[in-house]
Amino acid sequence: MRIGLAVGTWAPVGGSERYALDVAHELGLAGDEVVVLRAGGDAPPPPGGRVESYAPLEGLFAREEDHPLGAPEAGLEALGLEALFLVSSVAPWVAQRLARVAPLVRFVQDHTFFCPGLNKRRTDGSICTRPAPWACLPRALTGGCLDLPTGRVGLRRVAGRARELARRGSAVSLVVASGYMAGELTAAGIPADRVRVLPYFTREQPDPTTPLREDCARFLARQGERPMALCAARLVPEKGVEFLLEGVARVPGCCLVLAGDGPAREAIERAVQGHGLAERVHLTGWIDAPDLRALLRECRVSVMPSLWAEPFGIVGLEAMAAGRATIATAAGGALEWTAEGETGLLVPPGDIPALVSALGRLTEDAALAKRMGSAGSQRVERLYRAPTHLAGLREILESAANR
Repeated sequence: MRIGLAVGTWAPVGGSERYALDVAHELGLAGDEVVVLRAGGDAPPPPGGRVESYAPLEGLFAREEDHPLGAPEAGLEALGLEALFLVSSVAPWVAQRLARVAPLVRFVQDHTFFCPGLNKRRTDGSICTRPAPWACLPRALTGGCLDLPTGRVGLRRVAGRARELARRGSAVSLVVASGYMAGELTAAGIPADRVRVLPYFTREQPDPTTPLREDCARFLARQGERPMALCAARLVPEKGVEFLLEGVARVPGCCLVLAGDGPAREAIERAVQGHGLAERVHLTGWIDAPDLRALLRECRVSVMPSLWAEPFGIVGLEAMAAGRATIATAAGGALEWTAEGETGLLVPPGDIPALVSALGRLTEDAALAKRMGSAGSQRVERLYRAPTHLAGLREILESAANR
């Protein structure tokens, strides 16, 4: 097939972007011609494919008046795409334009497609369990949802999400990575037969050769026998990093590496100092894939302490593929890839005693962590490798092309 893959940033900056890179690479290796449409990013093209610029993919709040209809869309139509796979969140008008180019399949990677507050969190930090968007209407008037403005702006957001849902985002089919997200979409009014669950896959393998980055090597050398926990995440409040620091402060036998960057970095650095953790916690800033593999090789456990319901949590798959035990929040997609007590441990969102217990257990019991890591690796090989994913994706794209 000649497949268009639309992504905002063609670079490994986050989970959905890494997914786009991986799926394009695997489709190219399998013989499909992949044309990447992107607003930014400079990763190389997939095997046998090409990369084209399409500026409207810049983000969810791109303004139509800044991107007049015309030559860019004519150029896309000339590509002769059989189907278009949209991976990033975009403004509704962008999806409508893409759907005129070729039959559109959308990957709904997070809550922004249907949640007016963007991430289904309440202002008190708890996870919202009500079906969006119409259940959000009272809170658009009185408040209570994080990131949902009150008044006219909030009401417009609710109405806009409702319109998008009624149009199914201009797509033939919607693809999600977890049963949790499928349930969210059907609760929001999408017919179940238009939603397909296709879990992420990972290409990661254990890497015994890549050296540790010098700053990380120096940090671990100072720790002696202290086992390392690793948290690879964008530094934003919903990722729960400050919650994790509270847990680490109560488990003196472990150290922690935070691999990632983001707008909450300064607050996290202050929290490290406030908890007296400067000696036991190291922040790497942004980190590339080889350096992350090296850290996974050295860690005892990978922790995903999110305070929101992660739609999936691909960092968990990467840790399991590396043979590492995991600790994850018992919400959202993590409930599906974690085999509790077998490949890792689950803790309720924001539950400090439960997190301390899980961290302490794996810090003190190296044999248990090793058994969980081995079981996780086997689970990845059974369920989360490319051939299974690509077979399902190709079926969905071919069905869209034939409509």
